[in-house]
Amino acid sequence: MVEVTHWDAYIQMFSTLFALAIAWYCFRLASFLKGGIFHKSFRMFGPAFLLYSIGSFLDIFPELGIGEEWVHMIHLTFYAASFTLVTYGFNLFYHAWKKMGMEIV
Repeated sequence: MVEVTHWDAYIQMFSTLFALAIAWYCFRLASFLKGGIFHKSFRMFGPAFLLYSIGSFLDIFPELGIGEEWVHMIHLTFYAASFTLVTYGFNLFYHAWKKMGMEIV
């Protein structure tokens, strides 16, 4: 197995905190945009970054030697769900933007 330093765990901790901050910002922005045209897309971004932060948090344990290898599979599942929600959110954002008449921009 590849040698893992504590810097990898620190990067995962930073990634977890950063994703939580983005999720909090997206939830606040979604509440601000409530009833607006971009509300649906930002409702997807908040849970997506929350799932990403959970997956990132779960990845800290195997890097410190605490967890098993199957924890990597769980964190990859959270990453895949996060990617799916972000992609769907961008799709909703694009369709809302197009509906606004900005297709020539």
